[in-house]
Parts: sequence; C-alpha cells; structure tokens
Amino acid sequence: MDAWLFGGAVPSVWLQAHLHHPGQVRWFEVAAFLVYVSHFFVTPLLAAVLWVRDRARFRRFAASLALLTLLGCITFVLFPAAPPWMASERGLIGPTTRLVPQLWTWIGVGAEHGVVGTGYRYANDVAAVPSLHAALALLVALAVWPQRWWARALVAAYPLAMAFAIVYTGEHYVADVLLGWLYAAASFVAIRQLAARLRARRADRRTTIIPARSR
Repeated sequence: MDAWLFGGAVPSVWLQAHLHHPGQVRWFEVAAFLVYVSHFFVTPLLAAVLWVRDRARFRRFAASLALLTLLGCITFVLFPAAPPWMASERGLIGPTTRLVPQLWTWIGVGAEHGVVGTGYRYANDVAAVPSLHAALALLVALAVWPQRWWARALVAAYPLAMAFAIVYTGEHYVADVLLGWLYAAASFVAIRQLAARLRARRADRRTTIIPARSR
C-alpha cells in the first residue's frame, strides 16, 4: 500500500536511507523517540485531567478510547501484519532498522526494560494494523481541539509528529497511520453523536415530566 501511495517507494526505507546514519544519534531521532514514548503517558494524563475538570468530556473521551481500542484489537486478530522492520528482516522490502530499541539503549535504558520495566516481553510485533500510536495521538488532538488557530496548529502537530516518528523508526507504514486516524475519527464521531442523542432524550423526558407534574 505504501509503495502504491508513494510511487514505488516505501517511506520507512526512504527516510532511513536519507536521514539515518548508523552509529550516530541525531537530534530529530531523539525527538522522534520522545514523541513515540509520549504515547504511553499522554492519554492517561489527559484522562486524569478531564476526570478532575470535566466529567462529561471524560466520559466521552473514555468511551471513544474504549471503542477505538476494541476496533484496533479486533483488527489485530483478524489481520496480523508485519511492520516495516520485520518485513525488512525477511527481505520483503529494502533495509530498515528498528530504531526505538537502539534509542532506549542510547539514553541508558536497555530495550529489555522499556517504559514499564517489561520491555518487549508482552509486545505483539504483528499488531501493526492499525497504528494505535497514530490513532491515540489523533484522538487526543480531537478531544482537546481548541478554539484559537495558533493553539490548533500546536495540537495538530502532535499526531503529525507521531506519524513521522513511527514511520521513520520502522514501526509502522503510512497506511497503518491512515487507518489508525480513520479509526480514531470514527470512534470520536460515533461517541459524540451517541452522547448528543442521549442528551436529547433526557431533555425530552424533562419536558414531558415537568408539565405532567405541574398539572
């Protein structure tokens, strides 16, 4: 799919061929790594903030997250897929390196430890379609979408930065990102419409009950 989208080139292969230098860690690779790791913190932090400040928005966000995760897990089971680094190891695409484990080591944390001390022990390497890194980044952006244009630019930069990070590091194809964004948008809109219908029903019940009591 990526080769079809980009005229025969696979973005992960092309980006690493032009930007990555083995044995060197460049500033944008550190930035990509930090964006990649933020996936494990941003969503629960946003949920905590919404829980404290706005319970209604928290419920919508939690429901969207649950629906998105369910759709993603169903797809993982029905369509296990090799990410770029794995396809490269098997000679199916050009050479790529799985950069995230290397960057863990560079910052002094072995890849076997990872974020929560378990490393890749419980990772599902073929749970690549859709990209939940991309999906959750977009869901977070939609959940906090601000009114001012400059704030919107900052918020929109997060899912775009995540897309670059996971494609450049060999974790996902662009097609995985696009499908993740589609799942996120569909989950967000579905829960928003459901919440609107529930509010309308409650409003109808109030308008029905109040006149009855007044009589």
